[in-house]
Amino acid sequence: MKIQNTFITRGPNCWSMQHHRLIVLDLELQSWEQDVTSRIPNFSHTVISRLSALFGIHDAGVTGNELIRQSEGGTLPGYLIAIISLQLQRQVGVNCSYIMAGAFEAVFEYMDKKVGLLASQLAVKIGESLWRQGPLDIAEDVRLMQQALEQAGNSQLTLSITTEAIKRNIPCIYLYKKQLVQFGYGANQRRIQTSHTDRTSNIGMRISGDKQLTKEMLSSFGVPVPLGRLVKDIESLFKAIKKIGYPIVLKPVGANNGNGVSVNISNSDDAVRAFGAAARFSGPVGVIVEKFIAGSDYRLLVINHKLVAAAKRTPASVTGNGVSTIEELINVVNSDPRRGNGHSKPLTIIEADEETLAILKRSRLSLKSILPHGKTQFLKSIANLSAGGTSADVTDSVHPDNIFMAERISRIVGLDICGMDVISPDIGSPFNLNGGSVVEVNSGPGLRLHMEPAEGKPRNVAGSIIDMLFPDGSPSRIPIIAIAGNGLIACELIEQLIAKLGYKVGSATSRGVYIQNHMVQQNNATGYAYAELVLKDPTVDLAVFECSLSDIYRNGLAFLNCDIGIVIDPDTSDRVATQAAAVITGCTSNYAILNADNETVHQLKRPACSIAYFSEQEHNPLVMEHIQKGGHVAVIENGYITYRHGSGKVRIICLNDFKAKSNMIYQNMLAAALVAAIYQIDVVIVKEIMEAFMLSH
Repeated sequence: MKIQNTFITRGPNCWSMQHHRLIVLDLELQSWEQDVTSRIPNFSHTVISRLSALFGIHDAGVTGNELIRQSEGGTLPGYLIAIISLQLQRQVGVNCSYIMAGAFEAVFEYMDKKVGLLASQLAVKIGESLWRQGPLDIAEDVRLMQQALEQAGNSQLTLSITTEAIKRNIPCIYLYKKQLVQFGYGANQRRIQTSHTDRTSNIGMRISGDKQLTKEMLSSFGVPVPLGRLVKDIESLFKAIKKIGYPIVLKPVGANNGNGVSVNISNSDDAVRAFGAAARFSGPVGVIVEKFIAGSDYRLLVINHKLVAAAKRTPASVTGNGVSTIEELINVVNSDPRRGNGHSKPLTIIEADEETLAILKRSRLSLKSILPHGKTQFLKSIANLSAGGTSADVTDSVHPDNIFMAERISRIVGLDICGMDVISPDIGSPFNLNGGSVVEVNSGPGLRLHMEPAEGKPRNVAGSIIDMLFPDGSPSRIPIIAIAGNGLIACELIEQLIAKLGYKVGSATSRGVYIQNHMVQQNNATGYAYAELVLKDPTVDLAVFECSLSDIYRNGLAFLNCDIGIVIDPDTSDRVATQAAAVITGCTSNYAILNADNETVHQLKRPACSIAYFSEQEHNPLVMEHIQKGGHVAVIENGYITYRHGSGKVRIICLNDFKAKSNMIYQNMLAAALVAAIYQIDVVIVKEIMEAFMLSH
């Protein structure tokens, strides 16, 4: 078996309108038979046992019912490859579920494209080993998948927000790699990068990025902050320590993720070492030295100036059992499936780095030391998740005064998404009474400690961000009119007609990309990327697309659904008809406009919306029946393009005065006439535009 062709869909497609990210494999079976079960003895048990052995686990996570797909020929090769591809992704932490497959085609869901492609290639290798019952080592392949996922892990924060948007049927477009994302279309779009939005204050980011400025500013507003100052050399460091007194904290002015931060320093040697560590991240700007505040480490998250979550953070640690070494205990903690490298999973793997060794040395311990039973040993000085720490949700325990303070700070600094680090003996009593202090304010704070805490209730903070971006159901989309197949003339007419209503129209057709009648690209622009270009433009408030049927097959649609979907004259083949149907299946809010003279159109799956027909034959039976039911139609009647609805009839333009090169022109004009009727455009305007078009062609 080998993969002949691979297609990667990114939007609604021929296989599914709900599952947009699909990898489609065209398979060449070679020596394979279509009935896999006939060649592999005790099929389900053999496959499950082999996968479990390959993955090095007791349970491959696949059931016999999942593996056995009944058909006339038994279990199909494409289905086996699809289910293995899914399971491979699950093994590295990507939860996908959708498949559709046949003998020569495997279709399965992916979340990260690179991980999905690696899974498909490895699935074929595993399938071959099952078929030939030969040996196979997949360790390196799985490592590459895990590496690809970790590289994509930096976008997990963004992914959590996009997932929430998709749940609400808000479209998402990745503008640059996976960090900068657009929600919504055209003029109704919003943008976010990690947890910075298009309305995050630049001044707020600058304030929060300068830790000393943040402290001085908060202090001037009466917010409790640690006593401290900015120092630039060892001499000024010890002068500051003399006034502040030990224990102290040293940290860079502008770093994040706990980089260069040292806490609870109580002697000069450690102070010098910590100064050097902080200076590596601060440079000539200097280092902040401040009084160490005893207490627990809390992160408060404020979105749109409302506290939405609070978490207690605990530094990475191990607890002794009286038998295992500290190194062995770290390995046990890291074996937790919730832990991964970077930000790829809810928790981060604990690394025994220089800081860990220094902490152990101060406690007269090493990695080979055995901790007494029940004794907890901290391995990091900071509680950040990125350093292997854990979080526990405490949102319901925050004192009202502390909620007020957190929400006030977000306005003082000027951040729409704001994370605050607080050290306090108790979050349930006012900070200004229990000695608590605000030690940092962060723009673009991490979300995973709230969404997937190690303990306590998960908080849907991504939902709070979407609520802020689109309050009270504000629109995220723009009207879209899409034509499946050859519909350039209809697109040009519709552009002109809609523009008369005051819309700022963007279009992508075989003529090129046009924004408000200005040419942006002059080439065949009927594919996914060109439609997406229009939808990304913030000046566009209505889009018109001519959609290539072959591109629909390869990439899917660039939009979730359209307001008006038009099928003029599709090919009669089943595959092409399915591609055309993808456009009108997405017409959930307005009309599908269909060619009543084409038999293929009659057989297309009907969308959940109103239908309007056009025909070159005045007495087409389908048209007559539709008129009797009160539907909208456009026909050629006595040489006129005529719009009919119920008993009403409006003649638009006499075709006898012009000579068309082909009937396709008339079909396009009829479709455009129906769009004009749906948008209630004055018939005088429609006549003028159509006559001008015929004279120019």
